[in-house]
Amino acid sequence: MINIFMNIWCFGDSWTWGAELWDDNICPLPIYKEKMGMIDDGVDSWMYIPENRNYVTSNRWTGILESDYGHTVRNFGENGASNNQILETLIHTLEHETTLPELIIISWTSQYRYTERVDDWKRKENSYSKHKSMMTPNWRDVTFEDNFFHIVNTAFSVAHEHNLPMLNINSFFNNKVCNKFPKHIRFTDETLLSVASNGTITNIPKTDWHIEFKRFYLKILGKIIKESLDMSTIDMSNFKDGGHPNEQGHKLIAKYINEVITNENI
Repeated sequence: MINIFMNIWCFGDSWTWGAELWDDNICPLPIYKEKMGMIDDGVDSWMYIPENRNYVTSNRWTGILESDYGHTVRNFGENGASNNQILETLIHTLEHETTLPELIIISWTSQYRYTERVDDWKRKENSYSKHKSMMTPNWRDVTFEDNFFHIVNTAFSVAHEHNLPMLNINSFFNNKVCNKFPKHIRFTDETLLSVASNGTITNIPKTDWHIEFKRFYLKILGKIIKESLDMSTIDMSNFKDGGHPNEQGHKLIAKYINEVITNENI
């Protein structure tokens, strides 16, 4: 029997929020940005305009889980979120919502991000006003992996206190510490990056996917850290220019997650 979930909560970073999705019926994005005098300031404020909101909601993987597979989903993803920010959002939401979900799905981001608290929980939805997320300047693996291990264990404990099953996914960082978790802390076999690239990218070593994506396209680097990726072997057809999944990429992700949550015991 296929399970249909009537209340799934999804947490994560920009891959969950639906970054870079744009409704061309508004007008082609380059024309819109030029007309509005928008510059590439790293914030990509065009993604947040009200006219584009419904398109993002419908075409990101959480929306497709609803429209194509019949689940009911709430999306708590935040652009630029770090893992400790994702954990804070989970705790805050569980404390303040009266109706709890049947299932929690968390898509974790790079372990090398961290978040500085700017103000209290009073903030606009999906805005940058509360948090400032950035990459850390060094690669001390043990320290960051231990921190990630602690964050995920805390998230599981919080969900367990509410008797809620939790499925963990990595957005684009294939974290080797995942193999250290006990079996009851469930991670998917694939990252969202691997799914959207049709399995042609399985891991980005010691770095952030978005940084390396831009380096690929600018053709500045032939190597990533100490490893080289042959672009001719990589399927980039399901990504936007900034490294996030496009509409087809989100469809592949939704299909994969639906298969996991409906055919396995979470």
